[in-house]
Amino acid sequence: MEKLTKLFLFVCLFVVGVTISIATLENGLLLSVLSFLLVFLFTKKVKIKNFPLFLFLFTLMTRIVAVLLVEIPIQSDYYIMYDAAISVIHGDFSFGKSFYFSNWGYQLGHVFYQALMLRIWNDVLFLKILNCVYSSVIVLLVYLLLKKMVSENSSRMMSLIYSISLYPIYLNMTLSNQQLSLMLTLIGIYFLFHKKYHWIHLLIAGLFIGLGNIERPEGIVYLLTIFIYYVFTLKDVKLILKNTAIVVVSALLITNLASFVLIKSGVSEIGLKNTNSYWKFLLGFNYEYNGKNNPADDQYGDSLEKEKEVLFERITDVKRIPWLFYNKIQIQWLYSDLEFSFNANHASKISNKVMHVAINYIKVINVFSLALAFIGILVHARRKNVEKSLLTNHSTDNLQHSIGLFFMINLLVYFGVYLLIEVNARYYYNPQIAVILLGGMGLEYVVNWYEKHRKQLFD
Repeated sequence: MEKLTKLFLFVCLFVVGVTISIATLENGLLLSVLSFLLVFLFTKKVKIKNFPLFLFLFTLMTRIVAVLLVEIPIQSDYYIMYDAAISVIHGDFSFGKSFYFSNWGYQLGHVFYQALMLRIWNDVLFLKILNCVYSSVIVLLVYLLLKKMVSENSSRMMSLIYSISLYPIYLNMTLSNQQLSLMLTLIGIYFLFHKKYHWIHLLIAGLFIGLGNIERPEGIVYLLTIFIYYVFTLKDVKLILKNTAIVVVSALLITNLASFVLIKSGVSEIGLKNTNSYWKFLLGFNYEYNGKNNPADDQYGDSLEKEKEVLFERITDVKRIPWLFYNKIQIQWLYSDLEFSFNANHASKISNKVMHVAINYIKVINVFSLALAFIGILVHARRKNVEKSLLTNHSTDNLQHSIGLFFMINLLVYFGVYLLIEVNARYYYNPQIAVILLGGMGLEYVVNWYEKHRKQLFD
């Protein structure tokens, strides 16, 4: 009778469990919970001596498999840049005088990078595989930065969570310029937090941030983050200005050198400059399209005066701004518009059902990461403020404080920027690193709390 009762209870649990699984499968909750649970168990049970190598190879393998299985058509700006790269290979540089590159010269860095790579192997697949390599290095850098902030196990767990995040994997299927740019920038930041501080590390950091800026112009966000970080951590105004100047000057030097070469070679009259500085803001304040790129604003693209006039009209419509910001936060930080963003509906070999589940999984696991980042920030705030800066004390606690503070600032800078300019789900790629790193501190707190109260929970 006892066995029959246990069987009955097991069947009841199974039926209820299956029902809950079906209910939570499509909305992404089940897969998200399973992801964290499997990563936790894997990290706890499987001991890997050379984890960095394993992490890199595992991440690279998953990305290459995804690229081979799913084909995304080249569209939008990426098609323009790819087509220009093909022209470079054939010795045709006339594209440099086109309307697109005459307005947004900063895209030329990616054009010539692609042309150089296509000379090695003239195949789109090669560009995508290179993106897989760069994004795998990014995951490795996330792990290395996490190691400076939290325990080995927490570093492994959070970097593995990031490595299986679907949207960064998906971006490798496109000809995005984000992977190489972010990889170079994170290498620069890693040098910024070198244990043995020397001005040469600041110089190297600036050079890598500058190289990343040539590929994609987001260097200004990191340079601003560095300046604010030094204001918070350094007492001496001269030291703040000196350290900031070393990083900024070295970054601008490499960027302006590349721009100078483009101008002198006759490819472009503006180099890597942006001569249409209102455009991103014009899109960002489009109330009908919630700050996204849209065809309605194309009519203003050939007149800076008209752009300025329309932008002023939109900015002064103050009553609509709060709702616009609300919608932009959802699009930029919560993937609310992912179904219609960046070719998601054009992926071959993926059924609509699978795409629907994948999109919901991306959204839910991102909310989990944001929740962990929230906990991490709270934990960081409760610690005693570390008055000594990284420059005078290189202890583990100080590194945790310094890197945590740096990426909090970075997160806030990105948040402010995307309230003002155009938003798109793929623009989350860079600030997501801050979420993951801060989430690592939150994850460590949660795991430590669980280990401390495990017996009470299961007694």
